[in-house]
Amino acid sequence: MENTLTQQRQHILRRLDESLNVLEKSLAGLAEKDWEKKPAPERWSVAEIAHHLILVEVQRLQWLKDLLAGRRESAPPRTGTIPDIASYRRKEQHVQAKEDMQPTAGIPPKVLLTGFRRGRAETRAFASEVDLAELQEVWLITKSFGALNGAEYFEFLAAHTERHADQIQEVRKQVSRTSQ
Repeated sequence: MENTLTQQRQHILRRLDESLNVLEKSLAGLAEKDWEKKPAPERWSVAEIAHHLILVEVQRLQWLKDLLAGRRESAPPRTGTIPDIASYRRKEQHVQAKEDMQPTAGIPPKVLLTGFRRGRAETRAFASEVDLAELQEVWLITKSFGALNGAEYFEFLAAHTERHADQIQEVRKQVSRTSQ
């Protein structure tokens, strides 16, 4: 069992690192003036996407810590099959973010980048140290997959980051087409 948990931890850390790299590549070379541009009024700008990612990263990490400390009640465990979380990146269906995950406009790009990197470093540190067996016993509800245990949630977090990195690329393309 210990070997399985070690492999699971390595996988979690690799996925967190991979998704951070995907996000950083999606932002590479983006001019500061383009962070707030929206492809349409109802769509998020790159800055808003980045802020949403920070909110999810920080708030859900605290949620996991609260679950483990008994300050928050665990959701009921999933009774069905394990969802294909990796498919989330390719999912085309729009998912409305919860109210507490809605971004704010006007945050400077440097603040957003620093905030996300700091949040990911905290998530990574937590994932490096947490008892994975205990984490598998607490459950969160997600809009896309329903109940995920705490360990599965890290895979969701990585896929969520990558999905929004893809969204950033699309926003950049749309904004550049309308700017020409």
